[in-house]
Amino acid sequence: MPARLRTGGIVLVPTLPVVALFVYWGAHEGGYLPTTWAPSALVVLGLLVACVIGLGRDRLRLSRAAAIALAALAAYTAWSYLSIAWADSPGDALWGSDRTLLYLLLFALFALLPWRDWTAQTVLLLFAAGVGALAVVTLARLGDAAAVPEMFSDGRLTAPVGYVNGAAALFTTAALVLVALASRRELPWWLRGALLAMATAGLDAAVLSESRGWLFSLPVVALLTLLLMPGRVRLALWSLPPLAGALLALPALLDVFERSDAAATIAAERVALSDAAAHAAATALPLCFAVLVLGTLLALADRRVAVPRGVARGADRAGAGLALAAVIAGIVIGLVATDGRPDRAIADYWDRSSSYQQSAPGTSRFGAVGSNRPDFWRVSLDAFEQHPVGGLGQDNWARFYLLHRRSSEQPRWTHSLQLRLLAHTGIVGTLLFATFLVAALAAALRGRRRMAQQLAAVTAIALLPLVVWFVHGSIDWFWEIPALSGPAFAFAGLATALARPRPTPPAAAPPADGASSAAPAAAPP
Repeated sequence: MPARLRTGGIVLVPTLPVVALFVYWGAHEGGYLPTTWAPSALVVLGLLVACVIGLGRDRLRLSRAAAIALAALAAYTAWSYLSIAWADSPGDALWGSDRTLLYLLLFALFALLPWRDWTAQTVLLLFAAGVGALAVVTLARLGDAAAVPEMFSDGRLTAPVGYVNGAAALFTTAALVLVALASRRELPWWLRGALLAMATAGLDAAVLSESRGWLFSLPVVALLTLLLMPGRVRLALWSLPPLAGALLALPALLDVFERSDAAATIAAERVALSDAAAHAAATALPLCFAVLVLGTLLALADRRVAVPRGVARGADRAGAGLALAAVIAGIVIGLVATDGRPDRAIADYWDRSSSYQQSAPGTSRFGAVGSNRPDFWRVSLDAFEQHPVGGLGQDNWARFYLLHRRSSEQPRWTHSLQLRLLAHTGIVGTLLFATFLVAALAAALRGRRRMAQQLAAVTAIALLPLVVWFVHGSIDWFWEIPALSGPAFAFAGLATALARPRPTPPAAAPPADGASSAAPAAAPP
């Protein structure tokens, strides 16, 4: 066995099975059902215990900020279990607390291990490639008329997560990680084109979901990604082939919903859906192959082009400046478009969003307005107002909503991470989780300027699942989907581990009298 695997590669033994679980959850309704995620929690617990015992305390280290994050998440989990005492449905609170414990175990496992940049990059690569393969398979299945109806709901892709917005977020997470990895020169040239092709498939699948929450959150996710990643200009350039492939396929992708929505009968809708889906697959898959070829050629060329470090650093600063300028331009455009009163425009949209308002038949779902989320959020704030300290109890919001709703829906979840924390676990739980989040980010981002470029890049890539989960999850229910929450917590733990200071090797003893001071130094392990 190579020495590299015998030393740093030991962390792959417990973490590769976890990555396999992430992909398995993604392929099986996001791991949403307790019969899926509960046995997985036992697996993760066993791996964590084995690591603590097998590696020993000397190799399991945490930075101070990471230790605070782990303690805060453990305290939040304990508070979640304590909420069983005042929950109207103790059984639901128990299940919700068990799911929270799973996320704690994932964060702890990945935060405690002695990662190196190449092992972290390997794990991220396998996760993103696994989900990217799911995207390719999803596109390929669009050509099967018998499989298409179960993959869609009202003309919108739900497979493989079983939820429109969850599928969009899962594939977007993979696409971001894939593009970020493909931009790294240290990866083999023959692999980088394949990563871009899978990223294209992920973007295609996300568009097929026609999630307006995804569309609204995407600019924020893209901006935060650019701010987090070193080599911003390089990342932006390498994102162009997948974006071009997705844009070229866009008319065929949007046509799936439009044609099924315009059908007059259920039978006609099924036929239109199958035909449009087959056309989308026939359009998108060749474009993915074209991105594969183009990406491979770009990777070959990238090996021969050396950009001076000073030029790259200047380009990064320019990229940050352009991103800031784009934000300012967006604010200015928003003020102009609303005649200087964005508050009135938001209030008007809120009023029109008090219930679902369909767009004209046969037009894109992205053009529709309205949902019952404002009512979900109103009731969530009412729940927090009535139970400010401890909340309703973990996973106990659904019954409260039925008693106070103004819509005809019967949702189980608040459709907002922040309001979920307030409504379920009150101000105490919210502050504990906020402490975890701030401490974890502080641990992951500390000392970025002193890191080697590759280490800083891998650390930033590890935070991308958390970015998608937090931003899009602010207007949706992603906490309850382990295929989204699991990678967010685990890779956040990985990022804190990569950023912790490495122990300084002891200085070599001075040579004894008469010994040659020019003796060759020992090779590093």
